[in-house]
Amino acid sequence: MPVVDTREKYAENKNYQIEFCFLDKYLLKKIKNMGLILEFPEVVQQIPKLGLRLQSVQSTELYFRTVVSGSKKHFAEKVVPTLPDEAFSNFEIVFNEFDKVLKEIKKRRKQQSSEGSIKK
Repeated sequence: MPVVDTREKYAENKNYQIEFCFLDKYLLKKIKNMGLILEFPEVVQQIPKLGLRLQSVQSTELYFRTVVSGSKKHFAEKVVPTLPDEAFSNFEIVFNEFDKVLKEIKKRRKQQSSEGSIKK
């Protein structure tokens, strides 16, 4: 999935989910006191070769936040429909990439189809 400019650190840390295409001001919006729940995971320092766990702390880096899956449905059904059009501007990158992939698939199918009819 293409990464929007403001979320490169998320992708670098293998934590890029579709919800992160929205800016934080939209991610944090609540309807009836409910919205997307974002958690900061535990960060653990360890020495794997020795099997030692040294320290664990709660992450404070935004790009480590994770979306609690149980909150996605409410966000998608109740919050997303209330967002202004500009909230979806980052999705243009994603949809353009999907469009390119679909066009390539159609092109290849057409080529395969014409090659098949030539062999007959």
